Amino acid sequence: MRLGRLVARVQDQLQIKFSALVVYKFILLFVVAVHWLGCAFYFFTSIEEGSEEVWFQHYLNNTEAGVLSKRSKGEIYIACIYWAITTMTTTGYGDIIPTTMGERLVFMVAMVLGAVGFAYALSNMTSIVFNFNKYEVGHSSRVDDMNEYVVRQGNIRSHIGI
Repeated sequence: MRLGRLVARVQDQLQIKFSALVVYKFILLFVVAVHWLGCAFYFFTSIEEGSEEVWFQHYLNNTEAGVLSKRSKGEIYIACIYWAITTMTTTGYGDIIPTTMGERLVFMVAMVLGAVGFAYALSNMTSIVFNFNKYEVGHSSRVDDMNEYVVRQGNIRSHIGI
């Protein structure tokens, strides 16, 4: 709740438009979701690390550095973030695939979050574009209402016999 008040105060002081604030909030939410999803993916994979079939046993196996288990934590983090971004943006290259039940569960959660995030972004961007010029939208709406009124009046007069 304090974060909401802080954002409202910053918005008032910097005079940030609501539409820009919606975009900034979405970007921040996306970055946080990607981070936590990547961390969850690594966590569930590390739980099943005894299994020979976890994703990082095969990922980048044919490169000069070998498998990810021989790489630094930073490189593993980047690989997990890469996976989270490609999954949540519905790109899904298929180079990191689930091989265990835990990985499949994380993949399913990521796909649902990606679909919900995509729908949220699409609806907000459509709303922002539609309301970009509210005066033109209002004028167009009034013209449409008047045209509909004229059509209705014409239909009523033809039924009455005028």
